[in-house]
Amino acid sequence: MITAGNRTMPIGNASIKPIQAKEMSIFYCGQEACDPGHTFGPAIRPHYLIHYVIRGKGIYYEKKRIHQLSGGDAFLILPWESTVYTADENDPWEYAWFSFDGPEIPAILHRCGISENQLILHTNDETIQQCMQELLTSFLLKSRNEYLDKSCLYRFFSYFLLNEESELSKTADHIERAIQYIQHNYAHPIGIQDIANYLHIDRTYLYKLFSQYQNISPQYFLIRYRLSIACRLLTETDMTVNAVACSCGFADSPSFIKQFKKHYRTTPSLFRKSGALQHFMTESNDHRTN
Repeated sequence: MITAGNRTMPIGNASIKPIQAKEMSIFYCGQEACDPGHTFGPAIRPHYLIHYVIRGKGIYYEKKRIHQLSGGDAFLILPWESTVYTADENDPWEYAWFSFDGPEIPAILHRCGISENQLILHTNDETIQQCMQELLTSFLLKSRNEYLDKSCLYRFFSYFLLNEESELSKTADHIERAIQYIQHNYAHPIGIQDIANYLHIDRTYLYKLFSQYQNISPQYFLIRYRLSIACRLLTETDMTVNAVACSCGFADSPSFIKQFKKHYRTTPSLFRKSGALQHFMTESNDHRTN
């Protein structure tokens, strides 16, 4: 996997550590139909640079490797790496390019199957050219919209996302996304079926995943998370019990109080009065039901 954070540029016996983007940014982009044999380099860049070959052929030289490329291919140039690329003499390529950087880039490249030993991508999706054109148009606008730029960049990488993930990777992704969904939607009247629909999986499979990897059912996880937020609100605010119940996604006060007593063996009001912080994020080991 490509790593970030320690890139340096050697200058004689010294080195310069470049300023890195604090968030994903696009620095420049362009498009060119090259003349036969047109060569660029050897040269280095301070940021990531991707060329997407629209049509034609060419050769990309990096380190001691030679890549014969044609339409539909894309090649990545790493920061501070010396590279050379040359258009074919008989069928010179036309390509579009963009320079970018940011702390999340290594993870994005990894998900696309890119590493220091694999810098070439390929897609047969013709709409990628439209995506590149939109990026060029957006970037060159006087009233440039950086969010539109980034959306085009995300869309570009979406064409190269790996289709075949390992079963373990899929499982971890399902669990992570389910938990994130709960964390962002606990205040709404969501149920297990809503989570399953969000993940596009069967609720029985969702139950199996939570039971196997979290040792609890998804229903119990949802209730536990809602109650943990309720405990925080009871100890850190003066909200009424009814307001806390509503804020944590419970249908009404009676159902909230019932679940609270079931898990903490006390009522929300007594919990607040006693300041029983030791109960925070603790649950009964009983009643783990789907």
